[in-house]
Amino acid sequence: MTKKINLFILFFASVLITGLPLWLTSYQELTAGNIIKVSGALSIAITWVAGVLPGKQYLKIVSAVSGGFFMAYVIKIIIDLINNPTDHNLWPFELVIIAFIIICVTSAGIALAWITRKCFRFS
Repeated sequence: MTKKINLFILFFASVLITGLPLWLTSYQELTAGNIIKVSGALSIAITWVAGVLPGKQYLKIVSAVSGGFFMAYVIKIIIDLINNPTDHNLWPFELVIIAFIIICVTSAGIALAWITRKCFRFS
């Protein structure tokens, strides 16, 4: 039960932590570079911290953080479409591209966590 609660907490924490930089950025300033720099770095940090903690649920951690980041980006698209319906006119392609970026970023974070656990012999 507590493992499921921890994954829900991880999911909602990643929505908020990766979403705030996205939500505060205007559509004109939003590029793949900005997403990777700020929200991607935060996503790597969340995944790394969760991966270093006891329990070897790497796939569940990647799924929770990736889902949270993806949800934050979907919320960003919805907010932008409410403000200006012509923004994100190719949003299905944006979702595919951001999904690929998110999987790469969270996989890098969990790889860093795995290396940290092996080097410092965490349980």
